[in-house]
Amino acid sequence: MSRTASDLPVSLVPSGSYLISKGKPAVLQADLGTCVGVALWDRTARVGGLLHLLLPEPPGSDAPYQPSTYAATGLPLFLERLVAEGARKNHLEACVAGGALIGRVSRLDLNLDIGGRTADIVTTILAKEQIPIRQSELGGYFTCRLSLNLQTWETTIEPFGIATDS
Repeated sequence: MSRTASDLPVSLVPSGSYLISKGKPAVLQADLGTCVGVALWDRTARVGGLLHLLLPEPPGSDAPYQPSTYAATGLPLFLERLVAEGARKNHLEACVAGGALIGRVSRLDLNLDIGGRTADIVTTILAKEQIPIRQSELGGYFTCRLSLNLQTWETTIEPFGIATDS
């Protein structure tokens, strides 16, 4: 864990995983390119977390996979775990970021639109669950960092760098 300007410890959330906390003085962060980050929090229950999604959906029903890697399975799991920690769905708020096209973009990248498809699934699930998105920065051509302060429930989406070919 590193420290932020607010002097709270920072926990990085790796792709394909999530972190949930209840009342912990910390900041959760995810560095995003094509991945999509979802921060969810319930101010009343003081429960929040960050999910770092890699892909839109599992490749097939018979292939082994980790559910938290995919938007279609990871976001419902994340919501379930937040509720198990005391959050109430009707009190949840969201911030979403990522889903960019980075580096050299080929026709295949444009056709697959992995980040865009992941973002579409996320926004569809949040709308279905009636969870308001308070802040959003999806798509584009640049990486970003999504942060959730577990003390103030403030979210930030900041440019993280420009992907270049070296």
